[in-house]
Amino acid sequence: SGRAPDSRAHRGAAVTQHFTGQAAALWSRARDGSAASTPPAARQLLQTYEVVARSCSVRAKPRFDARVLSMKQRGQQIRCAEVTMSGWVKLAGEPGWILIDWRGLDGFGEIPVMASVAPDGEGLEPRTLLVDCQPQGIVCLEVVVEKASVRSANRLEAPALGAPRAAGELIFAQAQDYNGWVQLAGEPGWALAEERWRGHDRVLLAVREDRALRHMDLWAVAALWAAARHRRGVAPLSADDIDALKCAERTATALAWELLAQLSAGGAAD
Repeated sequence: SGRAPDSRAHRGAAVTQHFTGQAAALWSRARDGSAASTPPAARQLLQTYEVVARSCSVRAKPRFDARVLSMKQRGQQIRCAEVTMSGWVKLAGEPGWILIDWRGLDGFGEIPVMASVAPDGEGLEPRTLLVDCQPQGIVCLEVVVEKASVRSANRLEAPALGAPRAAGELIFAQAQDYNGWVQLAGEPGWALAEERWRGHDRVLLAVREDRALRHMDLWAVAALWAAARHRRGVAPLSADDIDALKCAERTATALAWELLAQLSAGGAAD
């Protein structure tokens, strides 16, 4: 019985040490910004689709000439992780891609292949930056914050690739996920276009609304910007670089419109 007080004291010290260590760990995570709660944007959001056509092909790549992996039948529900700007969705949990809507391709009319299924209301709703398919399979975005990082994957913890993109810089995307990330076209990497956290949405990359862009080869313009960034290496583009690239784009657009007008006038004369 004489050793009982020592035993109780030992247990009390152990409990105190345990909770002190837990508190210190929580304080350390709060201090360096890695709090216990995980931002919803860090969790992958998936979109559920239901097949509404009689059947549809699952292909190895987002192309009509890609190998068919399997078939999905009407009524089947499929979870998808990404969608290309041309309307192909990447399946989650299994390999393959499915085209959402034929949109008149190959002589077919507007034939929907799959329809999105509303989420159950728990947590963030999966959504994409753009809803409509892009005719060229690519979209032009502009950085509207001070800087935007490009990462090796669509996750905040993924390694950064090269220098951050500066305000006013153009980014071209060929695919997007349902968390607000876009996959770059003409160069590797992903960029967060829309930040969604605790009910506060913040746009980092805005869709560039310009009618002239519809008549330009966006892949060629994307290659121009990619070449400029490659030449700079690890250094970011300067404000002068960005202005010069945009000036070159405007000049090319003006020349294209002038040539189109000449061709139209020649056709009318004939």
